[in-house]
This record gives sequence, structure tokens and C-alpha cells, in this order.
Amino acid sequence: MSQRGRIAPLDARTVADMENLLAQVQNVVSVKIVTDHFGHIQEVHAVAEPGTNPKTVVRDFEAVLFTRWNIRIDRRKISVALLKDPNPPPAQPPRLRIRYMGLKVTGMEAEARVELVTPMQTGEGRAYGLATQSNRLRLMSEATLSAVSRFLQEGYHLVLEDIRSKSVGD
Repeated sequence: MSQRGRIAPLDARTVADMENLLAQVQNVVSVKIVTDHFGHIQEVHAVAEPGTNPKTVVRDFEAVLFTRWNIRIDRRKISVALLKDPNPPPAQPPRLRIRYMGLKVTGMEAEARVELVTPMQTGEGRAYGLATQSNRLRLMSEATLSAVSRFLQEGYHLVLEDIRSKSVGD
């Protein structure tokens, strides 16, 4: 590390001024400069906000020290610690997988059954009704919504208002 352009050792006030200016670098929370008994910089420690690129902070510190005080410092003497995000994004719930889907027709009656799973939970839904061609899609949809509702927080409900089948392409 060289501190060219600076003959006199750094005094406590200059070190405090440096710490204050470096703390103004974007995303930096705090800075501490460690000097030896001759007043030469030995280490620079910084705490930065989550998501900050430490290399960017190091380059910014090098630029500030050089342009303001004509001090060149070896980047290996600068350490940057990142704070933990106090509000991390919520963990994504596991995706639902279809274990079983089926429609059982007995005479004029039909029973639709759907079973959905995650690594920790299983949800089953059933729907009963007339076995007409147009009602079968509705029964499968209602059974699916019933199975999905097993994974929802209490107080949430899914309701099927309408369903249609559309052909796409040949």
C-alpha cells in the first residue's frame, strides 16, 4: 500500500473525515479505517446494504481516497460486509403436482376426482353431478378447485363461475 503525496501521517481528525466521506458512498452504511502507530492506513472496513456489489464499493473507496486525499490503497486492504436483508422476499410455496385426475360415470351419475400433491401435503377434491357431456368439464373443474382449496389459507375460497371448452388449431 502506498500513500504517495502524503508525507505527514494521518491524524485522528483526517481519519474521521475520511470515514464520514466514505460512508456517503452509495449503499454504504458505515466505515471504519484502521491505521498503524505511524498514522498510515492498514485496513478499511465497510458495511453495505443487501444487494450491493462489494467490488463496486471497493472501487468507489479507491477513487474517493485518491481524488480527495491523493492516497492509493491496495484493494486487498478494503473489506466489505453485506447486511442481511431484513425483508427478504417470501419463499415461494411448492408447486402443486397432479397425482390423479379421473371421471367415473355410472348410469346418469358422474363423479370427478382430482388429487394434487406437494412434497409435504396432499389435497383431494371431488364433485358429483349428472353425467351429461357438458357437465363433465364442469365436474372436473369443480373437483380441481376443491383440491386446490386444500392448500389455501383459511378464509380463501375458489368458486367456478363459468367454464367453456375452445378448440385451438386442428
